[in-house]
Amino acid sequence: MLGTAGAEVVGKIIGHCPKLEYFSYLGCRTQEGTMYLANGLKTMVKSTDRHPLRRLELDDCNFGEEDDPAYVPLAEALEGCSQMRHLDLTDAKLEIEGLEKVLGALSTAEVGLTHLGLDGGGEFGEEGAKILAKFLETQATTLTCLKCSFNELGDSAVPILLEPFGALRCPLVELHLECNELEKESLNALVRANLPCLKKLNVVDNDELPKRHLRKKYGDVLVVGDDDDEEEDEEEDNNTDIDELILGFKNTKLT
Repeated sequence: MLGTAGAEVVGKIIGHCPKLEYFSYLGCRTQEGTMYLANGLKTMVKSTDRHPLRRLELDDCNFGEEDDPAYVPLAEALEGCSQMRHLDLTDAKLEIEGLEKVLGALSTAEVGLTHLGLDGGGEFGEEGAKILAKFLETQATTLTCLKCSFNELGDSAVPILLEPFGALRCPLVELHLECNELEKESLNALVRANLPCLKKLNVVDNDELPKRHLRKKYGDVLVVGDDDDEEEDEEEDNNTDIDELILGFKNTKLT
C-alpha cells in the first residue's frame, strides 16, 4: 500500500494532468491521504476550462469522517467534469452531507452518467434516498448501472429511488441493493417497476425481503446469496396480497 505519503505524491502528479480521462485509486483509507487525492483532482480540473475526465474510481477512500471532509474539494473538482460518465465511490464514507455535496456538484456539471457506484457510502436512509432520487431524475435516460448496497437505506427507500425511472424506457442494466434492510415496500416497488433492460438485480442479505415473489417477476435476473436461496425454498405463502400483485404484473416479467 502507498499510504498517506504515496497519496500525497499521486495527488501532486495528477494536478499536472490536464488531459487525463481515467483515474483510479483504490484503498486510500486515511482522511489525510484522501484529501491529497481530492485536492490533486481539484487542481487538475481547474487547470482547463473543459476537463476531459470521463471515468473516476476512488474505492475505499475516506472522504467524510473528519471535521475537514475530503468530499469538499472532490465536489469542487466534479463541478468541472462535464464529460464524466463513470463514477465509483465505493466505501467512501460520504454520509448524507457528502452525498448531497457530490451529487450537487455533478448536477452543476450537467453530467450524463452511465455508471454510479455508491456502495458503502454511509447510513443514507430515506433522507439519502430522496437526495439520490432527485439527482437520478436527470440521469434516468443514461444510467445503466446503479450500485447502492450496504447503505442502510431501509424499506421505504426503494420506491423513492425507482420513481425517477417510472415514466421512461429505463436503460438500467444493473441495480445493486445488497444489505439494505428491504422488506414489503421494496418488494412492491420492484414488482411494479418497468426495467426492461435489467440483467442483474442484487438483493443479497435482505433477510425480510420475500425473494420468491421477486423470482416470479425477474427470474434469473435476480441475484440472491446461498442462504437466501435456502430461505426462498422454505418460504411459506402467507401473503395473498403479494401473490395477487405478482400475478397482476406477470406480463411484465423480464426475459
